Order: sequence, then C-alpha cells, then structure tokens
Amino acid sequence: MRILAVILGLIILLLFGSYIIAFTDFGNGIVKPYVENIIKEKSGFNVKFDKFQIRPTTIDIATNINSEINAKVAGGLSVFGQTLDLKYDVVVDNLVSLGVELKEKMLFSGTAKGKFNDFNADGAGNLLGSSLKFAANLKDYKPLALILDAKNIEVDKALALASQPIYANGKIDIVANIADENGKPNGTANIDVLNIKTNNALIAKDFNITLPSNFNANGAIKANIKDWLVNAKTAFVTPIVVAGSENTMYDINSQTLSSDFRVMIDDLTKFEPIIKQKVVGALNIKGNTIVTKNQLKNLEADINGFGGSVKAVLNNDKLTAKINSLKLEELIKVAALPGFASGVVNGDAVLNDIKNTKNISGGIKLTASNGKLNPSEFKKLTNLDIANGVNFNLNANADVKNGEAKFDVNFLSNLLNLKDLKGTYDIDKKALTSKFSLNLEDLAKLESIVGQKLSGKVDINADVSAINNQLKSLNIDGNALGGNIKANLKDEKLTASLNSLLLKDIFILIGSKSLANATINADVNLNGLDMKNINGTAKVNIKDGLIYEAEMGKILEKKLPSGLKFSANTDVNIQKSIANFDVIANLLANNGKNLIEVKNTKGSFDINQNSLKSVFELDIPELKNISFLTDRVLYGPINLKGDAQKQGENLSANISSKLFNGDLNANLKDNKLVVNLTKFTAKGLTDMLGFDNIYNGIGDMAADYNLATQIGKFNVLVDEGRLVKNNFTQTIATFTGRDITDEIYRNSKIYGTIDKNLIDFNADMNATRSQINVTNGKFNTVTKAINVPVKMNYEKTDIAINITGASDNPKYNISSDYIKGKALKELDRFLDKKLGKSKSDSNETNSTGGINKNDVIKDLIKGLF
Repeated sequence: MRILAVILGLIILLLFGSYIIAFTDFGNGIVKPYVENIIKEKSGFNVKFDKFQIRPTTIDIATNINSEINAKVAGGLSVFGQTLDLKYDVVVDNLVSLGVELKEKMLFSGTAKGKFNDFNADGAGNLLGSSLKFAANLKDYKPLALILDAKNIEVDKALALASQPIYANGKIDIVANIADENGKPNGTANIDVLNIKTNNALIAKDFNITLPSNFNANGAIKANIKDWLVNAKTAFVTPIVVAGSENTMYDINSQTLSSDFRVMIDDLTKFEPIIKQKVVGALNIKGNTIVTKNQLKNLEADINGFGGSVKAVLNNDKLTAKINSLKLEELIKVAALPGFASGVVNGDAVLNDIKNTKNISGGIKLTASNGKLNPSEFKKLTNLDIANGVNFNLNANADVKNGEAKFDVNFLSNLLNLKDLKGTYDIDKKALTSKFSLNLEDLAKLESIVGQKLSGKVDINADVSAINNQLKSLNIDGNALGGNIKANLKDEKLTASLNSLLLKDIFILIGSKSLANATINADVNLNGLDMKNINGTAKVNIKDGLIYEAEMGKILEKKLPSGLKFSANTDVNIQKSIANFDVIANLLANNGKNLIEVKNTKGSFDINQNSLKSVFELDIPELKNISFLTDRVLYGPINLKGDAQKQGENLSANISSKLFNGDLNANLKDNKLVVNLTKFTAKGLTDMLGFDNIYNGIGDMAADYNLATQIGKFNVLVDEGRLVKNNFTQTIATFTGRDITDEIYRNSKIYGTIDKNLIDFNADMNATRSQINVTNGKFNTVTKAINVPVKMNYEKTDIAINITGASDNPKYNISSDYIKGKALKELDRFLDKKLGKSKSDSNETNSTGGINKNDVIKDLIKGLF
C-alpha cells in the first residue's frame, strides 16, 4: 500500500507539473524561448513572441517574424474537447530580409471554427500581391469543400515567404469552387501560370544550368473534382519545349496518380545552353505513368525521332525497351557533327528487379546494320579522304544475372575489326573487366584515307579493368605503327615500351601528312596519372631519321634538299609534373656530313603551366651547307649558346656567340630581337657574306628587329680602319691617280633600316684627306641587287661612284666635276695650239663676217666630255 501510494503521488505530481508548464503564465514563460529557438532552427526565421498565453480552453498568441511580419491568433481551443473557435490576423510590412521589397503591406485575416476532425476555415485580404479570399471545410483532415479566389499571386513573393531564393518572377492565378455533396467533394479547380520569367544568373549559380536569355513559361491546369477523384488537363509552353497531359487522374483516398504525358521539342539546338552540348534535330515523347504514394509503379514511353522510335515500359521493377530502326546519321547529327556514317540501329532490352542493383537480371541486344561511311562528310570531320564502299556492322550483347552483366561486342568492317570485346560489369560495384582485339590485316586498305603508300598490319590485344567507373588497370600488347607496343597501367602506374615504331606512321595516326620517317624506341615509367602531380622517367631514341623534303618544305616554306637525315636522344625526369630533360640531336646531309648539332641542351617543362625553361648549344660547322634554311649563302662556322623561356605563346631567349671575330649578345622577347655585336672585324663580316674584303677595321653594332613584322634598324660604328686594295679602290686610283688605301678612317658610321629583304642604309667615313658618304644605299638580300650611290672627296677632288648590279658582280659608274673641269681646260689649251684661238680671243673673222669655223670644231670636241 505504501508503494502504491508513492506511485499515485508521483503521477499526481507529474500531472500537476504538466498542467503548470502547459497552462499557466509561469509555464508558458518557460516554454516560449524554447519554441522560438526551435522555429529559428527549423525555418531560419527570427521569431519573437509578444504574447504567448495558452490555457486549457483558450489561446492568445502574438508573434513578430524578422521584424517584418506580425501574426495574431486568439480564441477558443480545447485539447480535451477537441474543439476550436479561433480568429487570426497577419500583417506583412515587408519582405526585405527575404530578398523582396513590398510596395504595400500584405493584410490577411480569418477564422477557424468547429471540431478538430470537422471544422470550417475562411480568410480574406491582400496576400502575395493577390486580393485573396477563401472558405473551406475539412473533415477527417481532408478538404471536403473549398471556395478559393487567388488571382495574380506574385511568384517572387511566394518564394521569399517560403524562404527560397528568387529564381523567378511572374504571376499565378488559382481559382477553386468545390462543394460538399453527400460527404464528397464536387467542383472545379484551375491554375494559370502567367509569363513566368527566370533569374538565369541565379539558376546558373545554384544549379549549373544555363537557360536561354529569353526563357519564360506559361501554362494551365484545368481540374474537375468528383467523389474524391481529380481529373485534370495540363499544358506548359516554353521557348524550348512544350509539355502537357490530356488525362490526369488522381485518387485522393488511395493517393494514386495515373496520367498520360507528352513532350515536344521542335528544335534541339535550343537545349545547347542547358546541356552544354551541340545538338540538332527534333524529338517527340509521349507516354503514360502510374504513381502510388509517391512510388513509381508503371511508366510507358514512346520516343519518336532520329528516323525511328524507342518504346520503353517500366512496370514495377521490370524494364522492357525496344529500339526500332533509328537512323545512325540522325543520331550523329544530334551531336551537331557531319553525317559521316549511315546505318540502321535496332535493339532490345529486358531487365528485371532494376531497383535492386545486386539482383538485376535480363538481357540487352544492340545492332547497327548496313553501316556505311560517307566520304564527303567524313572528310569534313577528319580532313581525310576515304574511298567509297567502306561498310561496317556492329553487334553487342549483354546477359545480366545477379547484378552482373556479361557482354560481347564485335565491330566488323572492310577496313578494321574490333572483335572479341568481352567482359563483365558489376552494376552494384561499378566494376569492369574486359578483353579485346584490334585487327587490321593489311594497312594498304588505308592508303585511300591517308594518301600514302602503306604496308604491314595492326594486331593489338588488350585487357582493361575499372572500379567505381575509374580506370584501374590496362594492358596493351601488339604490333602497330611498324613496331611493337607494350604498355601496362595499374593503380595509376604506367610502364610502356615502344620498340621500332615508325615516325611516318605516327604522323598518319594523328591525321597529318608524313613530314619525316625514323625509327623510334622509348621506355616510359610514370608513377601516377594525376596531371597536377606526375612523376616518372622517359627515354626516347630516334635513329635513321629521313626528312621528306617535299612535305617538310611546305611547312617551313623552304626548298629543302633531298636526303636530309636526323637523329636524337632525350632523357626526361618528371617530378611533380615538371619534366626535366636532356637532349642531343643532329641534322645530316645526304652524304653524312653534319649540318647542325644540338648539344648541351637541358631544361624543364612545367606540364600544368605550359611553361618551358632551357639552356642550349647549337653548333653549325659550315653555314653555306644550310643555305636552304638561311635563304642566302653564308660562309664559315658558328656556335650559338643561350637560354630560352616560353610561357604559353610568349617566347624569350638570350643568345651569345663568336661572330665576325667579335662577341655577339642577343635578346629575344615578344618577337623583338635586340642584337649587340662588339669588336667585330669588317673582314669577318664580308667573309661570312661571301663578299670581297673591302675594309680592314674593328667595330661595334647595335640592332633591333621584329620577327613578326620583319622590320628593324641597325647602327654600326667602326673606330678605325682602312680600305683594302680591290676593284673599288683600284678604279678610284686609275681615275684619280691617288691611292686611298693609305687613308685611315676613324669613327665611321653605317646605319639604316631593314624591311623584310630590303636594306636601306647610309654611311659616313672620314679620314685626314678624304671623306666617303653613302645616302640611301639599297641592298636586296634575296636578289643580291645593289644600288649604292657613293660620294667621295679626296683633298680637292670630288668623285661620284654609283655601284649597281649584284653584290657578287658589282658595276662601277664614276664621275667627277673637278676632274672634268680640269680636263676641259687642258683640252682647250691643246685645241688652241692646233686650231688657233677662238673668235672671242682675236679680231679675225671670215670674209662674210660670220662665226669662225675653228670655234665650231673646238666646241664639238669639248661637247664629247
């Protein structure tokens, strides 16, 4: 009895405590902050109760939400009697905190009266931009009667009130007139969607979906309600798709939806911004579906397009699909590619228990028959020419059991065969294992494609595995590209051995004309395929190289000699995606003579930054042997050393060398070449150019040249020098009787401009007794044509020498007013002795008083000069 008394006491104490907490000011004061916090955690709204009073038969609550919404509920509410008689008022001053600024307040008020399982509710006011009013009756917590007039509901305000981002704006009309007929709802309900416009930037940010700039939506739902059944018609129209249904049925009691549907897309290109893939064509989808308690029970879909159709049925957990006569060329065009192939695609699929990936079973068959490549469209895609009559067929089968698919695929054509592609795929684990063979019996079949003579065959065997759709291992072994390929990839570690591959076949593989041929051997070891952190080594040897002068000449825009040979070796060490390399290479003439040697060349290449740093040495034993590259014959050896950097498309370099017996330092940056040449000899310059030596002296040169525009300028200063005995100085000596090779010219200047192959220059040379000047001298480096007007003064003697012709065969035209005048005076004295003085110097006249005939003869003779 004592224990029973204690238990009864505890029960009474709990009931008393619960009553105090639930129905007294003291208890309400304790509960109120907890309720505020729970609402804030669940909704994000900052809720403050101005009044929170709950009694056994009444409530009186006033709350403020985000300092913008005020709501009041007051009246009778009996938990024990299960009755309510309430009035409510809502005033919305603004929704700025939710992203929408109201132009006017929203006001709404109404009542709710009756029993919990059978009550009436009504309301009216300005809500979400609509002058909304409603009256409803709910029985057993189901809407039995409803009169609703809610036109011009503003979507952005509704989203804000639902605490959602403002993804769209526009208006929605909702009108309902449903009456209670013998305890069942009967009436109509209509929803109209009016010019909904989306916030494309926000949708792209949150969902990574890019909608067209003019995207908008309009639609309507027309529903009839009778005996707990809803029958509706739906239509939605947007710029990219039209969708709707003619007969939608919803059973309120069983919560079962059954409906037809249709989707029409007249132009798939409008979907490109959304799916980020070029597509073309049209698509028409129609079907039926059944959904019970939010669970898909049945789906039937007919897809018409691509020249054929696809029929699919999902019934509970069984999927049946049939592909009928899809045109391959139409499927290709969907991807906005040229219709390079035609054929007919058919297929069947039956899969059971598709919701349970561990137990899926069934089979899939797919065929592409009567396949044919279209030569003209294939060339648009690949820039390769193929012959007519390239046919192919594809057969693919898969048997699925206990979630594992065993597949067998063969692609057969009169060009190449991909056969015995067999393997398994675990659907639940997403694990793949497979083997296949690629076979091309005679490469000559590809001659029409690559436009070159081919021979040999391709025979490759491979196996592959993947887990979670990530490549796990790959093994390749076979003959291709004229040699043998072995490669193993496992856990992102790659080991590859390439033996005796032919360079010409690699050019063909990448769709290029063969520029050269060589035998390539390589060993590659990589400890990972993460492009941000590649580590490993590679050794490449290229031997017996032969340049195809015709094709390479087109690329270089040079006329190359036949029989050019080359070889190269490189060692690469890769650490954290930076490849450090060491290269040696040689270019040889057809007689084996070394033309160019690349040596002591080392550097690094950042794979992720696409940047290069390198030091190099280029040795050319004789420049005249590479005149096919320099576009003119130069003479002598040259050795170039330097460093280079390349970032993206930007290349810079520093070069040093011994040139013209002087020191060359050059810098290249942004296509601008700046050259400084110090202490060079004029003889070294003329020797390299292949000219006769005309000057002995030492000088400095500064020049800059734009490689893109081929425009530049130069300035040469020779401290001290002498003209040497040659045709030029001998001609002057013969004409003047003076030897100018004894003259010492100091601070001589030669300066000018370069415009592609044309050099315009000026020269100033000064000695004690002579000066030499050139103004607007011209030299064409391609034709070797020269036009050099030389003005020379030796003491009192002036000489004009016009040098024309070609640099290797110059012609001299010499004149001098001083010498001409002196010669005429001497001639005049001579003629006076022989013919007598002129009339102006004597009083003699002829018998008729006319001109003296001796004067006429003297003038004629002097006129010859």
